[in-house]
Formats: sequence, structure tokens, C-alpha cells
Amino acid sequence: MKKLLFSAFAALSALSATAQFNYTFSKDTAAYAPLTSGTSLNGTTIWDDEYYMVPLGFTFEMDDSTTTDIGINEMNFFGTDTLGAMNAFLVFTADLQDKGADTSTMSHSPIRYQITGSAPNRIAKIEVANAGFFDEYDLYSTADDSVNFQVWFYETSNVVEMHFGPSYILHPEDYYYNDSAVVNMGYLKGIDMNGASIQNFYYLKGDTSNISIDSTNNLMASLNEGLSAWPSNGTIYRFTPPTLSVKNAMAVLKQVSAYPTVAQQELFIENSSNELVNYTIISMNGAAISNGKVLNGKTTIDVGNLPAGSYMVQLSNGQIAKAVKFIKL
Repeated sequence: MKKLLFSAFAALSALSATAQFNYTFSKDTAAYAPLTSGTSLNGTTIWDDEYYMVPLGFTFEMDDSTTTDIGINEMNFFGTDTLGAMNAFLVFTADLQDKGADTSTMSHSPIRYQITGSAPNRIAKIEVANAGFFDEYDLYSTADDSVNFQVWFYETSNVVEMHFGPSYILHPEDYYYNDSAVVNMGYLKGIDMNGASIQNFYYLKGDTSNISIDSTNNLMASLNEGLSAWPSNGTIYRFTPPTLSVKNAMAVLKQVSAYPTVAQQELFIENSSNELVNYTIISMNGAAISNGKVLNGKTTIDVGNLPAGSYMVQLSNGQIAKAVKFIKL
């Protein structure tokens, strides 16, 4: 197996991402509990590049997609399907395989799931247990290294959690797709396995004690950034979708635009919604220069007296805001 999914994206464009991340990220810790009584997806069969579908038993919303099943792609992607256009959470970019692949005729790495709780608060838990690395045996003829992790999907709240268990990763620079010790994980919005395209990849980066989120729609380029290390045993990464009020505010801001990006005398703000939107013009040193409100239609703002340079116009509705950069000539 040679990282089949990622090889399809080498030709993606290098346009910068502009879409807003629709989840709040947080970190927690709790003892890792293997799903020993879970339902097996692979049984005794050794897995490598397999795809699996997990029936949730409930409806789950992943961003703007609704599904009753979670597709698992090569034990890396957990999304709304297994092929074609989908949204998915990416846990790893390593070339994982069953630890029994080169040493046994039976699986040593269970893939299993378990539905816990009762409606409307069930949790679908999917586990990749004792997974090995293709490149370890290929390069070193050993099968000592492994990872354990679970991905949880919460009914009603639509929260997604990544739970990390015991791991042993001796040669990360050999295992990870970008041939470095950088760990790539995050959320893939609108990834099309057939057409080799993606709307945005929101990825975690930095030290595991101080994580930030960045985005790109050039998946190959983003593999040079990521987390400095694999999360320690007992770590939980939580992705919480916005509340209804936040979703409504985000929907309003999607209908508001500011232009042109290079202005001499006038800046236009066009509001296609029926909601009131606030604007603030901010200098690049963070000073608020002017502000006001815009209703439905196009509003003209006189920027002729501003000194030449770069500025931001911040557009807000409630507690949600977006910023558009423009240059004053």
C-alpha cells in the first residue's frame, strides 16, 4: 500500500482558502478504553486498503451533509461516504496496515465499532486498534510500532471526537506521508475522491500543548504543516459544531461582500440578506478607523481621506465576524 488516497491530489491548485471553519476545537483528557465488546468490521481478515461503512442507527450532520452511515477510508478518513464527494475527519496520513499483514494469516489489528447510550443521545464509537505501519516492515522488516485511536460521533449534538490510546512510533519520518515528523489531521470539507478536488482542509498545527487551526485547499502543500507529535495516550480532540444562532449569523455573513480589493475613493458593502450587519474599518496596526451599519442593498463608504496602505473591513452579525482586506491607493 502506498498512500493511495493522497496520491490523487498532487495536481490541486494552490489557491488560498477563505471559507470559515464550522467547528470549535477543544482538547481534553480521559483514560482510553478499548472497544473490546464492539462489533468487528474485519473479523479475522487482514486489512490493508479496505473501505468500511459503519451503520450509525441515527442521523448525523457533518457540516452541511447528513448521513446515517460513516465511511472509513484506509483507516485514515472518517466521513459521510467512502468514495466521491464527502466531508470527512482525517486522523492520520500514515500508511496504516494490519500488524498481521507480513507476519500472520490472521488479523492482529481489529477494526470495530460500538453504539452506546440511548436515543436521542447515542454515541457511535469507531476504533482502529493496534494498527501497524506498512513502511516499518518494508524498510526494517519489523512490525513493532503501532497506534490505537477511536473516532466518536454524537447523536443530536453532532460533535466529533478523536480519542488517542497507547502508541509506539519509532520512525515517524518514515511513516508519515510528507516524510517528516509532522502529524497531519483535521477536517476535510468537500473532498472528492473521484475528481481529486477539495473545498478546504482545516488542519491542526503547532505543538500538541498549544494547537492552532489553519486552512488550505491545496492538500499536498498543507502536508508540510501540522502537529509536532502524535497525541499522547488519553488525549481527546473535540470538534463542536456551531449552535443554531451561530449558524444563522454565519448564513447572514455569507450574503455580505465588500469590494473592491483595491480602492481609491469608495468601498462598497453589499448585503443580500434582510439582517442588519455592522462594519468596522481597521488599519493593519489594529486601530478602528470608522464603523457603521449596513441594511439590505449596497452601501457606499468614502475612503478617499484614508492614507494609502492596507486595511481590513470587519463585517459582523452578533458574535460572528469575517474580515475582508483591501488596499487604499
